[in-house]
Amino acid sequence: LTFDGFSNVDNSVEPANIAPVAVVNNGTISNIVVKNINLIAERAAVACVVGTNNGVVENTSVANVTLKGKYAGGVVGVNNGNVVNAMVYNSALEGVYVGGIVAKSSGTIDKTSVFNTDIIGSCLGGIVGVTEEGTILHSTSAAVLDSRNCTLETGKQPYMGGLVGLANGVDIQYSSAIADTAYYLVPWLLPVAHIPSPAH
Repeated sequence: LTFDGFSNVDNSVEPANIAPVAVVNNGTISNIVVKNINLIAERAAVACVVGTNNGVVENTSVANVTLKGKYAGGVVGVNNGNVVNAMVYNSALEGVYVGGIVAKSSGTIDKTSVFNTDIIGSCLGGIVGVTEEGTILHSTSAAVLDSRNCTLETGKQPYMGGLVGLANGVDIQYSSAIADTAYYLVPWLLPVAHIPSPAH
């Protein structure tokens, strides 16, 4: 299933989620291609596939998209389930909490990649903006991280990470990141990270 050319711009209200495939997923969504879309809702959670995922999102590809929201995720806005085999490239994502694949996650992210994508915000990561526990496996990011327009509601310095911006108890394995960065203030998380494979 392909979504090509979708556009939504609405800053007048504060909806929970905006996503072209599903606002909330409690089942399985698979084999989705999203390209050439523009989603702007600065008070909402925006994503190219699913707003809030409580199930499984698998085999997705996202290209040439522009997102702007409070939470902005290349594939999923808020992930409480599983995101597997997803790719985001040639895109621009902007918000307060921003991730190349998921804006906020407490679930599992496996076999994902992000490249040639600008990630702009205050709490930003190549794969996930902020985690509340959860797992990241077999994932890689080569993104541009930009916090020069930092607007963190807490007023603190930005959180930036090649894989995760703000990591709360996340388990990361078999993953790596290379990031170009532009700082607003000196971040206290490394923008370039490599997570080695566990010893056997």
